[in-house]
Amino acid sequence: MKKFFGRLLAILSSKIFSLLRGGKPEMWERDEIRQMKYSFSQFGEDVVISKYLDNLDPQDGIYLDVGSFNPITFSNTLLLHKRGWQGINIDIDPDKIDEFIESRPSDFNVVAAVSDKVEKLKFACYPSRATNQLFPLESTEHLSILGQEPTKVVILETTRLDKILESSPFSDKSIHYMNIDCEGHDFNVLISFDIERYYPKVISIEAWTDEDLGKIENYLLPKGYKLSAYVHPTQIFTRL
Repeated sequence: MKKFFGRLLAILSSKIFSLLRGGKPEMWERDEIRQMKYSFSQFGEDVVISKYLDNLDPQDGIYLDVGSFNPITFSNTLLLHKRGWQGINIDIDPDKIDEFIESRPSDFNVVAAVSDKVEKLKFACYPSRATNQLFPLESTEHLSILGQEPTKVVILETTRLDKILESSPFSDKSIHYMNIDCEGHDFNVLISFDIERYYPKVISIEAWTDEDLGKIENYLLPKGYKLSAYVHPTQIFTRL
């Protein structure tokens, strides 16, 4: 009887999952469903990241997501949030932060352009809004990483991550996981706060070129971090 109901539940679950995903019907066995790992990240980064944080009580877990983009789509923090974590979500797009406010009202959600110094930069918006990025004022080339022309370019003033953290409810707490996804501006964000004050246990950061990766490694490795995983284009550093 147990085997029969297990098989029936597997069939129903398979059909429901397929319908929700809008794809072709897929059939899974009960044991396959039990072993299934789900991910919200673009390339499964959250599954890798959570492996390094399993020993932490979810109720104590705090994340910091710079370039958070969307509370669901391509999110490296949703899996942690569903497990009881809370934290800070920062994005340059007000519409995106409105979605975080609605979806994660207990988080600290901030509209900001983050850099290592306060300055005016160009902000280019693209049809694929996930690739919106910052450029120096003197820049005349504004193609996105995907080679798209911007739909608009505006001038914004940046702020340091230090300032945002100091105004957050987590200013006196440790940051256990930090994600940086800022389309080529990632290193500037990384060095814009006192890392030795917060010492995130895990940092995921994009590096699209060997030069970017070299700068990040030269900064993090002397501070006790090691490059533990690589999920293109995301580098995952740990200090456990």
